[in-house]
Amino acid sequence: MKVDDVIQFHTQFPDAAGKLQMAALEAESPGAMGYFYQQDPEYIILKERFAQQILSGEPGVPEGIASIDTAVEALQVAEYLAPVLAEA
Repeated sequence: MKVDDVIQFHTQFPDAAGKLQMAALEAESPGAMGYFYQQDPEYIILKERFAQQILSGEPGVPEGIASIDTAVEALQVAEYLAPVLAEA
């Protein structure tokens, strides 16, 4: 991020450890889109939470996981903001 042409914030994702993990996953299962390798740890957590929720017999979406309703609301906000931000 720059303010008055001076870099105020810089980040790189994935970091060095993440790149190594992604390379290992790609070697294990080649051919997938890069973001699949990048998001693998979060996807494992998501699957584990849903499996625990199902096995517990509790209804609904696991704590801390966005539901389809949450996704629909996020898309509605994005659709609303797109023209507003395009004008800015």
